[in-house]
Amino acid sequence: MPVCLSLFGCRAPSGQGQTASAPSSDETASAVQSSFAELPPASGGVDIDLSKMGATMAFSVLYDIKQYPDKYLGKRVRVSGTFAVAEGEGINYYACRISDANACCVQGIEFVPASGVSFPEDFPARGEQITVVGTFDLHEDGDNKFYELTDTVVE
Repeated sequence: MPVCLSLFGCRAPSGQGQTASAPSSDETASAVQSSFAELPPASGGVDIDLSKMGATMAFSVLYDIKQYPDKYLGKRVRVSGTFAVAEGEGINYYACRISDANACCVQGIEFVPASGVSFPEDFPARGEQITVVGTFDLHEDGDNKFYELTDTVVE
């Protein structure tokens, strides 16, 4: 089977002696931020619905949420992924983990279940699929800041 390969390059017009440069990381970050800021509105009382996005886009938006959390505070977020829990003495930490399209990278978002929810009765088994909806919020513990989904409902 024949393979066609096209290569493109940039060069200044003849005689100017300049080469094109790649955008700076600040310019790239700004472009990425503005594209995520214009995500289409989700339905069902949710501001950002990662569950309807492909793996790469959901992974990218979650990365943006973690990098620029202040612009997402107070937003209702729906996310689907695998369920994870870390059990501690008197407290459990719950997370929804999502993978990129190649399943080589994983990141998660912690969530705090709405009151009246019990573990393990109201949750899937570890590693099983889960969809949660919660409000992205800041939790402070002394000098430490943690971002999480609060008042989370498991769908």
